[in-house]
Amino acid sequence: MVFHFFLLAQALSFTLLDVVFNDHEEPSLINSVDFDPTSEVFAATFTHNQEVRIYRILEGKIALQQVIQNPKGELKYPQHALISKDGKWLIVANWEGQTLNGYSKKGSQFSSTPSFSTSFGFKTKRLRPHGMAFSPDGKRLALAFGASTMDAKGIGFYTFEEKKGFKPDYYLKRPELKEGIPKGVTFSPDGKSLLVTIADTHCLVVYDLNNLNEPKKVLQGLSRPEDVRFSADGTYFAVTNSGNNTVSFYNWETFDLKHVIDNLKIPHGLGFSPDGQSLVISQFGNVAFSKNGYIESWDEKREEGLILYKIQ
Repeated sequence: MVFHFFLLAQALSFTLLDVVFNDHEEPSLINSVDFDPTSEVFAATFTHNQEVRIYRILEGKIALQQVIQNPKGELKYPQHALISKDGKWLIVANWEGQTLNGYSKKGSQFSSTPSFSTSFGFKTKRLRPHGMAFSPDGKRLALAFGASTMDAKGIGFYTFEEKKGFKPDYYLKRPELKEGIPKGVTFSPDGKSLLVTIADTHCLVVYDLNNLNEPKKVLQGLSRPEDVRFSADGTYFAVTNSGNNTVSFYNWETFDLKHVIDNLKIPHGLGFSPDGQSLVISQFGNVAFSKNGYIESWDEKREEGLILYKIQ
């Protein structure tokens, strides 16, 4: 596998360190990657394998640390997995069942069974989860919803109550969200804005959390954007583009394009390590989708996996 890098003004620099492919006999989409904000540990969802895997970056390599799986895990096609701001909880959004599972940390590992499982809680059409993110203070959760025309499209906001689960606070419905499928969400470093990628309209929308009546800014020209995450220092953010197999990086103040990584295989999830030295991207590999977004087939050379870069 060969990766190319385009360097622009005030460019970032990335060095490829490791690639880990799915070793399951059965293929799976790897939908999300998210770091523990307190360590070099990250979680990745292997949706069709019904697993959440916990990895650690060790001497420039991706090392498997733990696997949460059924039947104990009570996973139902896990879509996104987050680790709480204090590192004590693993939160998983399930595609089927419409639930948020919470796994408490015991020593160096998370419990194999959920301490709580709460429903998405909003009275609307069927809710299919995509990306989610904690606010900088760790008290709120934003979760993107949307799939087919049969499903609701919007953003759910929750209050996190440790050991109890999530209390639904507000469901954001906006015309621009309904025009496409909201995929990735993340809070700005100061907690005042929410960034949302919308796949079908190829854009990223920025909302002022004190005024959700209309977008504060819309970034156009993306290519079926999936997830969005901020760098550890909060000066730039990155977007995975599954439409053209790239990850694009933007200055947070100016929205100028800083860098592009290309030649990926349907990139989806991404996460920055808290020390600012590592970036991990998940890719779907050689999978064919229908016009409606359903999986049609996997190539024999699947190549779904996790890619580790050193940030310089």
